[in-house]
Amino acid sequence: MRVFLDINSLRAGKDWPPQLGAAIQCSRMMVLCWSAEAKLSEWVRAEINHWLSARKRVPVLPWLLDSTPLPSMISQIQGIGGSDPAPVVTAVAVERKRHQRRRLVTIAAAAPVVASALWFARGLVTSESFAFRGHVVDEQDNAVENAVVDAGGVRGKTGPRGDFLLTLRGRPGGALRVTVSKMGYVNKTIETLSDVPDLGVVLEKDR
Repeated sequence: MRVFLDINSLRAGKDWPPQLGAAIQCSRMMVLCWSAEAKLSEWVRAEINHWLSARKRVPVLPWLLDSTPLPSMISQIQGIGGSDPAPVVTAVAVERKRHQRRRLVTIAAAAPVVASALWFARGLVTSESFAFRGHVVDEQDNAVENAVVDAGGVRGKTGPRGDFLLTLRGRPGGALRVTVSKMGYVNKTIETLSDVPDLGVVLEKDR
């Protein structure tokens, strides 16, 4: 089993964001060590954003080192509590065994996923368009309502929970520039892919 640990695995003299992104996308599982300190860390937030923006998300396992609540975008994922690493190691080992089995059912699972996406779009999606969704939070992980989201020239606003849904022309999978803005916050522009399942955006207060 190979483990990527940023303290030991980042190559000296190389920009760390691309290395983090590549490591997350190439991994079979991401273990998120979560605590009060992690919640305040810009580096941990960057890792979460890399995971959210990945073209294909790997399974994430929250390791809850204290009682700090998880960010809203991953709050529904069951974590493992306590400082004992043994249950975490066991969970990772089980996931490795499941990896090969999941590959066999990928084709069968694709149909329900597509059907769910079309249902979520409530009939707005056609063969020449697709649904692009995401959510916007602030630095304290609070939902940002009425933020303007521009994705490739298509605009919309976030709802009470900070979520948004846009219908884009063409087919998913290409490069996409997304800009999020709201008065009182610093505008955020993200270069991503149009088939990201749920784009997470963190807006910083304009100080």
